[in-house]
Amino acid sequence: MAKKNQNKLAIKEVQDDVVVFEDGSMVAVLQVHPAETSTLSAAQKRQILAGYRFWLENLSYPVQICARTVNLELEHSLEKYRANVEVAIKKRKEYGDALREFTEFYSWLEQYVQENGMSRRVYYLVIPYLPFFRKKKELKKHTGKVEHMKILRQRITETQQCFKIIGLDTHRCSDKELINLYSSFFTFSLHNEQGYYDTIESCVHTWLGGNT
Repeated sequence: MAKKNQNKLAIKEVQDDVVVFEDGSMVAVLQVHPAETSTLSAAQKRQILAGYRFWLENLSYPVQICARTVNLELEHSLEKYRANVEVAIKKRKEYGDALREFTEFYSWLEQYVQENGMSRRVYYLVIPYLPFFRKKKELKKHTGKVEHMKILRQRITETQQCFKIIGLDTHRCSDKELINLYSSFFTFSLHNEQGYYDTIESCVHTWLGGNT
């Protein structure tokens, strides 16, 4: 993640599948795969809703439930990207080869987005550990990061077990996936079938790999 974007979010580090913030708070993120309700009976649907309600009613800490529609308005983002790059290239004294290469890449990128940029809904559950204090003076005196990680790990395990009983599959985001997820809010991103967000940089690597 770019340093300036990391600073905007006050992120201190991403470690052990946890995002640690400057104020001492930390979060883990689960991607939740919704149940295919079209094949379920009315009784099975009621059972899922009852289990979900039980989980909500027994929470002893705050959570964030996020639904995100990905791959919207990608054409607009691409046009803006192309315009900016072409302006930058044309500022060079000799830009013919660079412009030609970029035109080839952009044609490939348009096709790649068209084939892989299907709009879809993605669901995340953000589980935090929030310290009782948030002031820097108090934070310096405290050395309970390991204990906080342990509490957060326990919350994740309990949640995943509960969701499994309900019938909802979950996947805990790794360090790489967390960085990729947070970065996607600031740069061009194409959510692919593997659950990652492709950036312009990763698309360039894919294109180069196909042209070697």
